Amino acid sequence: MRTSPVRTGPVRTGPVRISPVPIKPARRGMASAALGALLLVASNGAAQPTAISARFDVPEELRVGDRRAVVLVVAGVEAGLPVLITTAEEGTAIEVVRGRLTRLDAETPDAEPLRFPIPLVARAPGTSVLRAELRTFACAGSAPDAPCDEVVTTATLTLTVARAR
Repeated sequence: MRTSPVRTGPVRTGPVRISPVPIKPARRGMASAALGALLLVASNGAAQPTAISARFDVPEELRVGDRRAVVLVVAGVEAGLPVLITTAEEGTAIEVVRGRLTRLDAETPDAEPLRFPIPLVARAPGTSVLRAELRTFACAGSAPDAPCDEVVTTATLTLTVARAR
């Protein structure tokens, strides 16, 4: 059996120097810092958008016939940006009374985090899954012309409904 020799060390596929002007090793750190500062200026000092998250507060025990509001907590959405929440249920144990919510439906629309009460009715004993899809925007800065990206995230909660007493 014939084997080819194993090559060790870095494999060079292109030119070693990127710059036509040689950079002394002591100045490489300064060159990296200057490049970082140039990139920051080129991006207009735009801050990275904060992480947007959605989670449910776990409700107390549900019994058949209960009418409750399950709270969806949304964190990281900048003030003034639109928020749309679309809810859906899987299973027959619960029924969501209101399927769409906006920022104005929050307990306090300017608060951080936002808290959205989602009204539901416990219809039958069993287990159901409640899903909430959050749609909003994350902007790279506070300037009026700052680029914004749509953000979509989902929160899921499994609810168990017990028989009425």
